Amino acid sequence: MKDVFGEEVLKEDWDFMIESVKTQKWTARLWTPRHALLRPDGAIVEFIGQDYDARKMAWLEHGWTEDRCELRGCTLVSGDAGMTPDGRNWMCDRCYELCKATHSSCENRVSSPTRPNSSGNPV
Repeated sequence: MKDVFGEEVLKEDWDFMIESVKTQKWTARLWTPRHALLRPDGAIVEFIGQDYDARKMAWLEHGWTEDRCELRGCTLVSGDAGMTPDGRNWMCDRCYELCKATHSSCENRVSSPTRPNSSGNPV
């Protein structure tokens, strides 16, 4: 079968990826940047409430500027529509549509079949 990039993917591999996401309830939302920390080595890490030394790490308001789709690693940036169970783990719209087309159980795991509006809320 072909994935969202038109590349061949083994059905067994796709089934494994689907199993890893279909155990959660996904909600349609727009992806927005989140807070991050700048480490001394220049790496940016997402801020998820962890303790940090402000003398060694810089706070970056909305510094986490992209995320990756749980299924195929597609990039999501500010304003991209996607599906999330928790606001931190994401599935891009393309992979969600392919998931629905190949596994009917995916559609049953979505809390709202509607797409988000410009403020990120389901309409």
